[in-house]
Amino acid sequence: MKIIIIGIGVGGLAAARYLLAAGHEVEIYEQAERLRTEGASLILWSNGTGILRDLGLEPEALGSRMDAMNTLSEDGHTLLKLNLNRLARRFGHPTVVVPRGDLLLELAKGLPASVLNYGKRCVAINEPLEGYSGPLVAEFADGTKAEGDIVIGADGHRSAVRRHLHGDTPATYTGLATWHGLTRLPVELPQETTGLVFHGKAGFATMFAAGNGQIQWVFVTPWAEGDTVPRGVRDERTGDLGVDAGTSAAGNLRERFGHLVSPVPELLEQLTDEEIGLFPHILHSVPDKIGQGRITLIGDALHAIPPTLAQGVNQTLEDAWCLNQVLAGSGRPAGFEELAGSDTKAIEQRLRLYESMRVKRLQRLHGMAKFSENRPTPSPVLRFTPWLVPHTSMTGWAVKTYSNFLA
Repeated sequence: MKIIIIGIGVGGLAAARYLLAAGHEVEIYEQAERLRTEGASLILWSNGTGILRDLGLEPEALGSRMDAMNTLSEDGHTLLKLNLNRLARRFGHPTVVVPRGDLLLELAKGLPASVLNYGKRCVAINEPLEGYSGPLVAEFADGTKAEGDIVIGADGHRSAVRRHLHGDTPATYTGLATWHGLTRLPVELPQETTGLVFHGKAGFATMFAAGNGQIQWVFVTPWAEGDTVPRGVRDERTGDLGVDAGTSAAGNLRERFGHLVSPVPELLEQLTDEEIGLFPHILHSVPDKIGQGRITLIGDALHAIPPTLAQGVNQTLEDAWCLNQVLAGSGRPAGFEELAGSDTKAIEQRLRLYESMRVKRLQRLHGMAKFSENRPTPSPVLRFTPWLVPHTSMTGWAVKTYSNFLA
C-alpha cells in the first residue's frame, strides 16, 4: 500500500519509520527546502520516550534525563515538587529533555533518500468520486503531483490537509507567548537532572538541562494577537527576524524576570537578542470527525496545543504509534476486514479506528490546555501546603490519561 505523508516533522518522520517497517511504500512531502531543525528542546514524558524506544531510538542518548521538577515562587520558596524518577519506575520509561533538532535528525536517519521530498508545498488533495477506488492525488505548488492509497496530514497547524477536510479553521491565540532558547551558557543548575520552574508577577520561567552541556530556558509572558516581534528576535512561526524598533528582547526579559532567584539573573545577564526565539501560544480545536475517506491527520495538524502542558510532541508520537497499530494490522478488532492492498473499505475502516482511538483523549487534553493557559501560575497558598496535593501522582495520572501507548 502506498502512503503519502504531507509534512516532514516529528509526526511525519515517526509515522514514516513505523509504516516503512510495516512493509508499506511511503513518500513524505515538505514545503521547506530542507529539514528544519531550528527550535529549542522538547520534554518527552514516559509515553514519548517509550514510543521512541519502540521505534528503535534511545532517548537518553539524545538528551538529558530529568528525574525531578521543582516549582519555586519568585522569592525561592518551593511551591511544587515532582518526582519524575518515580514515574519512570512506574511506566518503565524516563522523562527526557531532547533538543528538537537532534530528535528530527535521529528520526530522519536511515530513511531512504527517495522517501523525503523537499520544496513541495501541498496546495490541493483530489479524491476519487464516491464509490470509486482510484488513488488520492496530492498537488504541489510547483505543478507536480503524488498519488497514493492514503494521505496523512502531518503539516502543522496551518495544514493544507486539514483545510481540505475542515475548511479554513485557524488556531486561536491564547494570550501567552514563549521566549526561549537552547544555549551553552556558563550557568549551572543546582542538579543536572532536576528541572526548575520559577513563577513571578510577570509570568514564569523554566530551566532544564538538555544534554551536551546545553541548557533549555523558557520565559512565558502575556501576549495579545497583533503584538509585534522585537527587532532581532526570530519569529518561529515564520523563521523571520522581527523588525519592531522597541526595547530589545533581552532587556525586556531582564526587566520582567531579573528579580527572580538564582540562576535566572545569571542567565539573563548573558543573553543576547540573537539567542532568543519567540512563538505566541495557539490552540486548535479537535474535531469530532477527524478525517474522511482515506485521509487523516496527525500532530499539530490535528491538535496544536500550547507548551504549558509539555504534551505536544508526546501526543504527536502517540498519533504515529496508534496509526501504526491499525495500519500494521495489530489494531484490527473483531468484525473488521483484513487490510489487503488498496482495499478502499478496509483502509477507511482502519483510519476511522485510529481516529476513534485518539479523539476523546485529545479533546480532554484540549480542555486541560485551555484551562492551563487561563491559570498558568499555581496558587501562592501552595508555598504553605505543598504536601496537601500529590503532584507526582497527579502528573502520572495525566500522562497515562492522555496516552494510548501506556494504557
